[in-house]
Amino acid sequence: MYYPTLEEVRQLGKRGNLVPVYREIQADLETPVSAFLKIAHGNYSFLLESVEGGEHLARYSFIGTEPSRILKTENKNPVDPLRLVEKEFSQFHPVPIAGLPRFHGGMVGYLSYEVARYFERLPSPDHDSLGLPESTLMLADTLLVFDHLTHKIKIISHAHLDGDIEAAYLKASRKIDDLVDRLGQPIQLTADSSQLTALRIEDRWIVSRLNNVIDEVNSLMEGFEFGEACWKIHDFIWGEFCDWYVEIAKMRLHDAQQTASPLPFLVNVLECSLRLLHPFMPFITEELWQNVKERLPEKKQMSDSIMIAPYPVADRDAMDTEAEQAMDSVIEIIRSIRNVRAQYKVEAAKQIEALVYTDKLLPQISAQAEVIAMLARVSPLTIAHRKEREITIQGRKAVVLVLKESEVILPWAGLVDLSAEEQRLTKESEVTQARIAQLNARLRDNAFLAKAPQHVVEKERQRLTELEDKLERVKTEISQLRS
Repeated sequence: MYYPTLEEVRQLGKRGNLVPVYREIQADLETPVSAFLKIAHGNYSFLLESVEGGEHLARYSFIGTEPSRILKTENKNPVDPLRLVEKEFSQFHPVPIAGLPRFHGGMVGYLSYEVARYFERLPSPDHDSLGLPESTLMLADTLLVFDHLTHKIKIISHAHLDGDIEAAYLKASRKIDDLVDRLGQPIQLTADSSQLTALRIEDRWIVSRLNNVIDEVNSLMEGFEFGEACWKIHDFIWGEFCDWYVEIAKMRLHDAQQTASPLPFLVNVLECSLRLLHPFMPFITEELWQNVKERLPEKKQMSDSIMIAPYPVADRDAMDTEAEQAMDSVIEIIRSIRNVRAQYKVEAAKQIEALVYTDKLLPQISAQAEVIAMLARVSPLTIAHRKEREITIQGRKAVVLVLKESEVILPWAGLVDLSAEEQRLTKESEVTQARIAQLNARLRDNAFLAKAPQHVVEKERQRLTELEDKLERVKTEISQLRS
């Protein structure tokens, strides 16, 4: 049953044009997190927990998804976001309904530090190198409210009464029913064997790498090389799963057009990795594993504790040399571009042009164009066969990176200001040469050599070697700029 009724909404419409309609259900075993995982759709969803004293959960939790409006402001076109909100809200005349918490809809999002300049005299940076919006606000007019006191959930949708009141009421009711239906579905975090058939190369890669690591770890542990086994697990979880697969998966999760979800792979690899890590980190893996287990449909068939769960055994059929070779090449391309950006101090938000040439891995690398463009911050991005290299670049000045399976070309134009970069490197060369001269003079000073402790002398010699290496690198960069 919906509150208020259609007839009551007709009467309330005489007092305003925005009326909350809600339905109340038992929370049962539902939690705010499980509900969020079930109903969150698209790029804009939120879970707000109300907390008292920084430690204690207060009465309500709020979950919103699929907002009716998104308001964004950016640094390049400064606009007071509070004025935008005021203008947006001016068209609404909400009618209060008894039984609802004070917050049951409105703007949710963030205001950056720079927004403070609209209502307080504070210094504000002139340029944002990350290119983030100054504010992003979503108009949440449909949401779930968890009442932790009564263990009930209110599903609320607002009826906009500027036109046909019955149509607006039915639209709000349908939104409520849709959310109730979603709550009745299991969380799609794991999958059966058909869902785990990896269609994308990054999915095949992470499953292959997991099984290779399992195989290596088991071999090392059989040889009592526990330290090496621990590092293998660390490097996989931190350097491959978190650094790369999770970042790529986030792009897919934020893309509403994606049909093949990475969630089954994320959860299954995480669950297996926790069992692999358990002998080295028993307590935290138990806590995390229990948390993951509670959200899996097959939890009743799983062990009561990770301590008695089966230790992972490698599946050699899942080892995929082709996927590993392709993803290793993609990662190498992204890292090499990032290194050049860091070397030439390119702003984080700035897009630079990149041309990638390869041969036998062309289809696999081309399929990862979006990943390369996003994670390396490149646009435009050209991926082509090596035979097209000379035709495409036509003598343009560029940084050339020769990699294992590919070649990356970053045109100077757009990467750096050639004249300013040459001046910077020339200045750096002069400063480095002056410091080398000072160290040489000190190390030729017999009085210094006689009085200074041996470790101090060695440290100065090490600094001299480092500076001489740096000078060679700077001279090479200057030569590249002039060539």
